[in-house]
Amino acid sequence: MESLTLIDLIIHLADQTATHEIYTDYNLFTITKEEILKRSKENISYVIEFIKNNKVKHLIYVSSGAVYESAINENRLLETDKVMSKPGGRYYNYSINKLLTEKIIREELIKYNVKFYNLRGFTFAGPHLNLDKKLAFAEFFRNCLNNRDIHIGGNPESKRSYMYSYEFVIWCLKLFANNSHSGCYNIGSTEETTILNLAQSIKDITKSNIKITTTNELLEKNYYIPNIDLLEKEIGLTQRIMFQQIVERYYKWIKKAL
Repeated sequence: MESLTLIDLIIHLADQTATHEIYTDYNLFTITKEEILKRSKENISYVIEFIKNNKVKHLIYVSSGAVYESAINENRLLETDKVMSKPGGRYYNYSINKLLTEKIIREELIKYNVKFYNLRGFTFAGPHLNLDKKLAFAEFFRNCLNNRDIHIGGNPESKRSYMYSYEFVIWCLKLFANNSHSGCYNIGSTEETTILNLAQSIKDITKSNIKITTTNELLEKNYYIPNIDLLEKEIGLTQRIMFQQIVERYYKWIKKAL
């Protein structure tokens, strides 16, 4: 790669081969851990080479909260909690890809005195989230705006939390500006909402007449909420844009974008 100058920070988001849609495709469940490792090395090698050639001093790699093995108990997930290790789950390939990439970054960048931040991102929403995404937030808006009923396939009392995308960027930059310690940090919101409440909030803001239906109330509830104490302490920030504001702001944006 051609050498450049004065690059202080690289923020590495998901590339095409590591996207949620590809790695959760049921046809890919037969991929071995060795093949995932090979892909992970190929995907991140260009970034590491660029960092070495241009003497970059900081890397933010956006990993995922999906790396954790359990999201059943109503305990906020900690950076020290057990991570995915056993094949079989729908998100196994995706999770292992993220974990292996975290490991490669940690092992390689320590050699070159590069500060690295593996950010395990949870759930985000805000401007430029496309309505065609296979995410509950986007899907519920899409249904309401197109007058189609919302059907919740899992337990409607499963819990999520949403961080505003702009706030996510601010937190990333603050982590860099503080010259924070290298390591792994959860990033996301701790303000809980149920999937049912998410659907109802979007229905209300859009003033839609659609119906919200559920069929799996007896399924195990999923609790996908991060503990972000470590990151808050490191950067000295707390969440300011809360769930209802995120819904309102996104609706204002999508009305202009359509």
